[in-house]
Amino acid sequence: IYTIYLTGRVRDKLALRATISLVIFSAGVTRLVVFSSVGLFGQRGLLPLVLLLFPCSWLGLFVGTQLHRRMQPKHAMKIVWAILILGGVNLVRQGLRG
Repeated sequence: IYTIYLTGRVRDKLALRATISLVIFSAGVTRLVVFSSVGLFGQRGLLPLVLLLFPCSWLGLFVGTQLHRRMQPKHAMKIVWAILILGGVNLVRQGLRG
């Protein structure tokens, strides 16, 4: 929802990327605080999973930065919309299945 709103409001791709990153980071920090306060991070097996997935997040950040540098703003917007539409279609499909 944030991405849909921001994509329609922020035209500069650098500003859009920075704004979406800040929103995702803020949401992550909020979840970290809330989940920690109720003890969800004390589960067995969570730390190895985090250690396994952490390099994947850095790889994704690197690939995203490379794409950001090479891609035209018009194409970036089209890709964002395509991802959002595909995600929405998938959610509707799953909802219809029950």
